[in-house]
Amino acid sequence: MTAVFDGTASHLKRSVEYLGSGLDSKKGLVSTWIKRGSTGADVLYEQDSAVKGMQIQWTAGNLLQVTGYNAADSKILDISTTTAITSTTLWNQIAFSWDLGAGTTRVVVNGADDATKTTETDDTVDYTRGEASIGSTSAGGSYLDAKLYDFIFWPGQYLDLTDKAVMLKLLSTDAVDSISQVSEASVTDTRYSVATEPGERKPVGYGHDAAFPTGTRPLVYFAGGGWQSGKNKGTGGDFVLTGGYTAVTTDDIPNAYRLASKGGRVGERWFDSEKSGMSATRSETFIEKRPGHPDHGRRLRTRDERDEKTRDLVTFRRSFSRLIRPNEEDHQDRRF
Repeated sequence: MTAVFDGTASHLKRSVEYLGSGLDSKKGLVSTWIKRGSTGADVLYEQDSAVKGMQIQWTAGNLLQVTGYNAADSKILDISTTTAITSTTLWNQIAFSWDLGAGTTRVVVNGADDATKTTETDDTVDYTRGEASIGSTSAGGSYLDAKLYDFIFWPGQYLDLTDKAVMLKLLSTDAVDSISQVSEASVTDTRYSVATEPGERKPVGYGHDAAFPTGTRPLVYFAGGGWQSGKNKGTGGDFVLTGGYTAVTTDDIPNAYRLASKGGRVGERWFDSEKSGMSATRSETFIEKRPGHPDHGRRLRTRDERDEKTRDLVTFRRSFSRLIRPNEEDHQDRRF
């Protein structure tokens, strides 16, 4: 499912501090799939407009920029893409990672290193501000005009995104069915290079709790049905949808599916439930096809998203089958 931010009012707002403690850190990691609706300056994410913690914004020159501030509101992080991104027809996977203590930052666009580094001060980013917003400044304004497939943020985590094996935890290719197939030795094989053609780039499954890329659950994670409900699948607590946006289920998403990133179902395609946003393999999902049903046409998880009527019907069928189907003892009796 894709969230369409209209550039006029749409945004997700959290008006209180994130849940959890010890969030402030010199490290951070952000990843998103985005398709722009127009060019120019607007805001993708911000923590506290008055006393900034962190901001991700499109500049007037169409660079995506991340800035971070310490507790004294001094800017200690300023990195951006080098290449202007002006297309309104292509999806782009963009990731940022920083470790200010080590003086290391990474910016990757569609798997390729694309970093401009302006400020990298050895200090701690203040992630515990009073409010946060996706799609605007936290005070409202500079509204995002774009489609987002997912948005995921890990404070306190760093990945070297220029390493192929690491990048494949966030971006898959036609050549790779599963990250479990990629070893440190095999990434030197050109077949495992991150795809350069738009049609070859694909989202990956981050694992059931989105912890697979870093080993830690993210603070903020939105995808699938979470966009509609404001349900944050990360640990930081839920947001509230303000202004409204259109959630679409057409083929206008990055290649329409995820690939399994770990687990026993190597290579099986993963899908986001359009109700809860939870990822599941294709065999664990279904399309609701009953006309008039509230979820008609949507992909749902088989295990826990069938409605009560369906569950009751399944139970009834099983019970009825037991009544009319002879058990093994009855079968033996009739034989003799």
